[in-house]
Amino acid sequence: MKSLSVMSIILGFVCLLSGCISSSAPPGVIVTSVMPGKIDLDQVPDIYEGIVINEVQDPSHTKRGNLIKAHLESALREIPSFNIVESSSNINKPVIYTIIERFEVQPDEVRQGYIKRRGIVRVQFILSDSSRNVVGSSSEFAEIDNIKRVGTKLKSSEEIEERLAKNVCQKFAQKLVPTKTKEYRVFIKGNSTVNKGIKAASINNWEYATTLWESELKKNPENHAAAYNLGIGYEKEGQWNDALKMYETAKKLKPFNKEYCSAAKKMKAKFEAKENVEKIQEAARPVSSTD
Repeated sequence: MKSLSVMSIILGFVCLLSGCISSSAPPGVIVTSVMPGKIDLDQVPDIYEGIVINEVQDPSHTKRGNLIKAHLESALREIPSFNIVESSSNINKPVIYTIIERFEVQPDEVRQGYIKRRGIVRVQFILSDSSRNVVGSSSEFAEIDNIKRVGTKLKSSEEIEERLAKNVCQKFAQKLVPTKTKEYRVFIKGNSTVNKGIKAASINNWEYATTLWESELKKNPENHAAAYNLGIGYEKEGQWNDALKMYETAKKLKPFNKEYCSAAKKMKAKFEAKENVEKIQEAARPVSSTD
C-alpha cells in the first residue's frame, strides 16, 4: 500500500508539471482570442498618418536617451502602418514622450566563485494625441543578470545596455497592437438535451452539439444554459456575431452569472481587436496610383 501511495504522489506530481487537467475540473473548451492592445488607439485615429518620438528625458544626462529613442523607433517600425516622422514636422501629429526613470549597470558582485553583472532599466512611455492630450501611458521595467564563473568574460556594460533598451521598447510597442491569447470557456450544464450537447462538444462533434442547443433554445427560449453553450459553439466555429448574440442572451436571462458576463465581455473585446487589426492592415495597404 505504501508503494502504491508513493506512486500515486509521483504520478500526480508529473501530471501537474505536464499541465494535466484533473477529471474533477469543469468541462470546457479552449478558444483562441485576439485581444486589443492595452493602450487604446481608438482615441488616436490619426496615429497611422504619422507619429513623433519626442526627445527622451534622461535625468542622468547620459547618451542612454539616444539609445532608448533608437530602439523605440526600431520597435515601432516593426508595426505595419506606423510611420515615424521628424519632430520638426510634428504639427497635428500624435507624440510619444519617454522618461528614463532608472537605467544603470551595477558594479560587479563576486560570490562563491561566481561574478555577476546586473543591468536595470525603468522607462515611462506616454502617448498623446495631436492635441497633446494624454491617451495612454506605460511604465516598462527590465533587468539582466549576466553571471559567469570568476575568470570568465562577462558581457560588456554597453551590450547589457543595448539589450535592456531593446527589451523595454519592445514591451511598450506590444501594448499598442492586438495580441492572440488562449481562453478557457466552461460549459454550463442543464437539462438532458443541453448535457448531451456538452458531451458531443467534448469529443469535437460541434455540428451535433450546436444542433442540439439550437433545438433546445427554440423549444425553450428561456434556457440560459443552452444559449450560453451555443455561444461557445458559434465562437469555436468562428461565427462571432452569433456567439456574441447568444452570450448576451444568456447574460440577459441570468445577469449575475459570472461565466455569462465574462464571455460577453471578452467577445466584445475580440470585436474591438478585430477592428484594430483591420485598421492596421488598411493603413499598411499600399495606395494604388492612377495616372
